[in-house]
Amino acid sequence: TQNNWRIFNIVTLSFLKKYGYQIDDELLKSHLLWVASYHSGNGWYLEQTYNYYSISLFIVYTTIWCRTFGDEYYPEIAEIIEKSAKKLMKSITSFFGRDGYINMWSRSICYRTWVSGAFPVAFMLKEDPLIDAGFARRLCAGSLLQFVTREEFYHNEIPSLGFYGQKEYMVQNYSCPASPFLMFLPFICLALPENSPFWTAKENEGFWEELGENSKITVLKNPGLVLANHGKSGASEIIPGKVYYDDPNYSKLVYNTHFPWEDHNPAGGTSMEYSFRSWDPRDVRGDDINFYLTGLKVDNNAEKNRAFSISQSMVFNGVKNEVIYRQAIMRKPPNNGVGYIIDLADIIIPGGVIRVDRTRLAFEHELTLGHFGLPHINGEKAVVNRFEEGNKQVITATIKGRRIALITYTGWDELDSVVHKNRNAEADESTVVFARKKRLAKNPAMEIMITVMLHKTDDIEWTKEELSPIKEFEIMDVTPVFSTMGAKITLADKKTYEVYFEEIDGNRRC
Repeated sequence: TQNNWRIFNIVTLSFLKKYGYQIDDELLKSHLLWVASYHSGNGWYLEQTYNYYSISLFIVYTTIWCRTFGDEYYPEIAEIIEKSAKKLMKSITSFFGRDGYINMWSRSICYRTWVSGAFPVAFMLKEDPLIDAGFARRLCAGSLLQFVTREEFYHNEIPSLGFYGQKEYMVQNYSCPASPFLMFLPFICLALPENSPFWTAKENEGFWEELGENSKITVLKNPGLVLANHGKSGASEIIPGKVYYDDPNYSKLVYNTHFPWEDHNPAGGTSMEYSFRSWDPRDVRGDDINFYLTGLKVDNNAEKNRAFSISQSMVFNGVKNEVIYRQAIMRKPPNNGVGYIIDLADIIIPGGVIRVDRTRLAFEHELTLGHFGLPHINGEKAVVNRFEEGNKQVITATIKGRRIALITYTGWDELDSVVHKNRNAEADESTVVFARKKRLAKNPAMEIMITVMLHKTDDIEWTKEELSPIKEFEIMDVTPVFSTMGAKITLADKKTYEVYFEEIDGNRRC
């Protein structure tokens, strides 16, 4: 991309200069200024989007560059990198599960644990590290054990191209058989001295020890990321807010360390995504629908329109009163996505999320919302159950060691499940439970969809209390802050949340 390749040039030019070779100093300086310009805040750098490259290249590589070259030759640039690294360390531990699991998120998935290189780098900073040394080593080691203890991780006795096993659909076209060896970046810890706290401190579980069964969130406004740590399941989640294209590496509603994402299903029911299919008669016929809006003729393929698509982009609108606001743009063009928007509101609860989302889909359409996919380990299918109780519908799915529940209160027609093939990171087959709705009115009304999505990492049956997190809810045409179509949610523990999409379009942080 426009910026990460500069780091490779910086490393090469710096090495040559340090060992007495003549280089183009102005070119090296230019690369350094370019890279530093991409720091966006919270310790994150803009690559092609916000992803793990920000940690592994822009923090890990450059911190090593600072200590070995930059401090002496370019101290001002080195100080910029040092400050951004310190900011990253304030939140880095929240990206990992209790046992050190990393999250399958962003491109270059086969690099896996290269983000764990941030832990030894924390002890290369000039001042005392901002993370507990025992916690850092625990997470660093746990992330490696997540993979090297799995037989399927190896292909021809070397790390496979995939996440847990060989899965070519997860691999970008620039990857090669040697790419997975980047996952051993954490072994730079061997460069730390024997008396480094990274080695001498006793391993511990950091904030997880006090979290109990509660959940906590960390908001990174600048890259538009929210991190959720669930004490109940030991899982960590990445909730992305600045997504620029329809790529499952980035576009999921949430990414979970213990439930790796699945690829898109054009037939609907895609895991952890809103999937959209237009029933606008113009799309069904294949008429051009852009000319009257833009003056530009655009081909409209009727056959292509029969398939479901996922969000084309996502924007971050901030966090207010513990409610995470985002927008999923389901289609563009025409009209830059206006008329094809789902306003998202996430309320994080122990072991899951309450979704209070608002559709602003101006034409006939069909939607599905899928939960995490459950892999059929060793061919063993997930057990699916469903029932209705009062104003809610419930569907659950279970495999050994993992359970999910999808609960709908309003805004949906039905619940269903589907078996996917060759879409899951862990197995060739998987089960996804999902909600579905179809709106064929010529001018569909805005709607509030209230959905609860829960997960567990044990073999304990769901209790009635767990499947009844909402005591009551109220949907308002006009809210007390004079926004339209909002809701007030009262939980079983009597805690209340107000979801008002007040000025949401003006609060976009793209």
